[in-house]
Amino acid sequence: MMKKLILGAILTIAAAAAQANDALQISDLGATVYGGGGNGYVTGTATNTTATRIQTATIAINLLDASGAIVGTTSATAAGIEPGQQWKFRAPTTQPYNRAVVASVTAS
Repeated sequence: MMKKLILGAILTIAAAAAQANDALQISDLGATVYGGGGNGYVTGTATNTTATRIQTATIAINLLDASGAIVGTTSATAAGIEPGQQWKFRAPTTQPYNRAVVASVTAS
């Protein structure tokens, strides 16, 4: 049986990424890892804070080891996010990591 481990306390949002794109507000970051490995996903909510539709949005996430080195990346992409609409994103992970950091947010 696969065991879930919630890693929400070790997830952080990079301040630069949050400021780089004011169109999407990121919140509710969390993570689930199955068993002792890295298979699982990083989740969160992105809200369109503009008065216009976002055609395409991508959230890139760096996966870091205990020393802060990047050991992997993951991302989530959505299309057609209306003004005020929330997007519940889920980015898959395939390797062990200690911390996940939002590296960039793009919206167009």
